[in-house]
Parts: sequence; C-alpha cells; structure tokens
Amino acid sequence: MHVNELAPGKNVSAKVETSYGAVAERAMYFDYDGRRGGHCALGSPEPSNTLFFAEGYTGAGFDEWLLLFNPSDADRTATVNYRFTDGSQIQANYVVRAHTRVSVHVNREAPDREVAIKVSCGGDGLVAERAMYFNYRGVWDGGHCTGGAAAPAERWDLAEGYTGPGFETWILIQNTSAYESADIRLAVMGNTGMSSPRAYQLNPGSRTTIFLNEVAAPGDASVTIYSTNGVPVIVERAMYFDCAGRDGGSANMGCP
Repeated sequence: MHVNELAPGKNVSAKVETSYGAVAERAMYFDYDGRRGGHCALGSPEPSNTLFFAEGYTGAGFDEWLLLFNPSDADRTATVNYRFTDGSQIQANYVVRAHTRVSVHVNREAPDREVAIKVSCGGDGLVAERAMYFNYRGVWDGGHCTGGAAAPAERWDLAEGYTGPGFETWILIQNTSAYESADIRLAVMGNTGMSSPRAYQLNPGSRTTIFLNEVAAPGDASVTIYSTNGVPVIVERAMYFDCAGRDGGSANMGCP
C-alpha cells in the first residue's frame, strides 16, 4: 500500500488489523534536508506501557525524532526520560490524544547530546519508534528507524556487524536501573572465532557507546553482550556505511 496516496502530505501512523493475523512492515524513502536514503521497520504487535531506546545522538549532522502513537480510544500522557552518558537525565511529558500521533524533535529537548530514552505510559500504553536522519562524518547521509524494546534483559545478541573498510559499527547500551551499576561483558564472534570478553561498567541510569571498529578485528563481527551482576540493560547496534557506492545507515535492537 502506497501511504502517500491514502494520506497525502501528512504525519501519519498506521494500525493494521486482519482476520487471521499477518506480518506488517513499513518502508520509507526520503530526501530529508538534503539527506537521501531509506529505512524499514517491523510493526509492533501491541502497545506497551514502557519502551526503551539505547541509541540516540543530537549533535552536528544528526536529527533525532521520537514518534508516539496512541491507537486507543482514550488520551494518554507519555512520560519521557532522556538519559545521558554521565547518568544525568531530564524528563518531559507529552499528551497523545486518542487515535493520534505526536512527533518529538529530540534535538530540541536534549540538544548536542548522546541520549538514551525511556517512554512510560499508563492505560493501554503507546507505540513508539525513534527515527534518525544524518550526515555521518560529513560524507555518508541517510536515516534509520526502529521500535523500542519493552523491557531490559541480562543478555543480548546481535548477528549483524562489520568492521571492514567502508563500514563503522557502534554498540549502544542503556542501564535502565536508577540505583545499581551494570557490569557488562562484550564478546565478538568474528572471522577467526570468539574474542575474549571486554568488561564495561555503566553507572545507574546511564548509557554508553562502544565503537566496535576499535575493539574488533576488521571483518564480520557478531556480538554478545551480557550482565555479570544481574542488572539488565538495553542494547542496540547502529551501522554507517559506503557499500559499493551506496551510503547510509541502519539501527536495530539486539535479540534478548
């Protein structure tokens, strides 16, 4: 379905219902503020009362958006915590009317920061996605989009990853606990086998960024991240690339 024909010139969310079940994805192609590219995301099977995003950056060359959709018959208030590398945070509330969507420009709420997000909502919950549009290092432009994770986990696996020429891979981790540090290990499965795990500690309520190209040998790089002290976390992977003359980026949640 070409949504431009159904709702031209609109900010639009979609709710898909079927008699026997289906899988739905959304693909978008754009020229946004001179950044050309595309992204694709899987639909959410249901709203959630809590959603987390580990990735986020509002510095030069990046535009970050938080999209909040309320498919229910009642208005909802979304409480959003923007969490930073040093463990500090700011909080904001957004009213999302019944059967509407709200677009939050994160650059305005938390400018020039590395930022993770927690979305909380009562009632039947909300659907939330994060979209980012970028000119990465001034040479690779594009965008990526992903839905939030409903809960933290003690282990996450990421099958995709590449640290060879033309690719830069980042691992983003958010400690959702307000009181406990998270002791984390990161192991890479590459072309020559699994590396020795590297240790990281995340302060309560903080997020960290790991540049995989600096800690893994050039080539294929799958990643396992796990907590050694029982404090669960949120993990995403972001990649930026120029592959056979096609530049862009992607971002995905890990598999818990």
